[in-house]
Amino acid sequence: MLSEPLLQVDDEQIDPAALRTRVQDVLNRARAVPASPPVTQGSGRSAGAAFQEVDRALTQAAEHWAVGSQVPPMHKLRGVIRTLATPAAKALLRAAQLVTRDQRDFNGGVLQALRQLRGVLAAQLDTLSSELQGMRASIGESVTVDELERERAARETGLASLAAENEALRALLEAQARALEELRSESRQSAARLSEEQARRAEVQRGLVLQERRLTVLIEEARRRLPGALEPAQVEVMVTEGRKMRESLYPAFEDAFRGSPAEIQGRLEAYLPVLREAHAGEPNRTIVDLGSGRGEFLDLLATHGLEAIGVELNEEMVERSRVRRLKVESGDAVAYLRALPDESVGAVTAIHVIEHLPLEAILSVFEECARVLKPGGVAIFETPNPENVLVGACNFYIDPTHIRPLHPSSMRFLAEARGLVRVRVEFFRPMQVPELEAGPAFEWLRRTLLGPQDYAVIGHRA
Repeated sequence: MLSEPLLQVDDEQIDPAALRTRVQDVLNRARAVPASPPVTQGSGRSAGAAFQEVDRALTQAAEHWAVGSQVPPMHKLRGVIRTLATPAAKALLRAAQLVTRDQRDFNGGVLQALRQLRGVLAAQLDTLSSELQGMRASIGESVTVDELERERAARETGLASLAAENEALRALLEAQARALEELRSESRQSAARLSEEQARRAEVQRGLVLQERRLTVLIEEARRRLPGALEPAQVEVMVTEGRKMRESLYPAFEDAFRGSPAEIQGRLEAYLPVLREAHAGEPNRTIVDLGSGRGEFLDLLATHGLEAIGVELNEEMVERSRVRRLKVESGDAVAYLRALPDESVGAVTAIHVIEHLPLEAILSVFEECARVLKPGGVAIFETPNPENVLVGACNFYIDPTHIRPLHPSSMRFLAEARGLVRVRVEFFRPMQVPELEAGPAFEWLRRTLLGPQDYAVIGHRA
């Protein structure tokens, strides 16, 4: 309640009952306003300091709410002037009350409402503070800081254990994936070996059939003449079939020592740019591959869309190539070239062939290449490199059909002497060994012992 009455003037026009009703209405509206949240420590000021400011403001408002109800004190006026001014001030005050009456009623109601609201807020704040203290006490009684720290440490230990288990599982999965990939690789290798073995068995079976046929021919020729003497034609048949029986051994020899067809094709890809530069393999510029052997180069050329034909003396290898639908002619290399018209082919290749030929045949091959190549055509002759000591002194003689190593300088000279132009020598396939210590002496040793194993004499038709 207010410490002093709302009005302190005697005015018959004021209705006390109506004024109380109006003030009560203001109070009811103030109670209906939701309570503001309590002041927390995070706000920057304490709750007590906030209420001190509120109380100070309410005290100041209580001193001035009754505007226009009293004549202001005239301390500065004295004597007659004060006597005359007092009645005039009262008269003016009564006239002003017609305007300030409603304002005083409103001020008094608002002041009363604010005081009650302050009390409600203080009570709520006390309640919240008590509850907070109780919660703090409860927490302090149930869980200590040490227990919370131990709980945190235990959880961190658990998380570290789970991380270690997860890492172990990941490592196990990676190991299993590697093992599975190794098994798959071994399975693919086994399948490839099985396929190669099946192909080898098929070749062996076919070779046995051919051998039986040749034996049958020999026996039949011998039976037809017994007990008489053999005619020259019959002797020729027997000699030819006997030579074919011996020739059937060479494909097996190459399978054992030359390398797989895929490996040989990988080496021969180096010649594709040379052939394309000479437009070899294009229409009307056929490539002639002398001594086509197992047909690796013919296969590679066909894969790249280049037109080529092989020439092979070994009947067994001719049959192998024809089974794979490769174009191969059976016959002698020099004889085949001599039968070709002038300027009729785009390229002549001989991969590991000239080391099987006597010198006269090598010269004939060079001469015929210069004749049958079209203008701009190219000839390629690959052979083992005797400048590599291991090749010239040892590896060259693994093949018993090799006649002699051919030095690259002499082969270049002979090719130029027999009509080829722009002849050059290119080296291939250096041996793969650990690097030796740097230096001129070691470089000479490396080049001498471990240099390129093959070289090619490449010449052109002017």
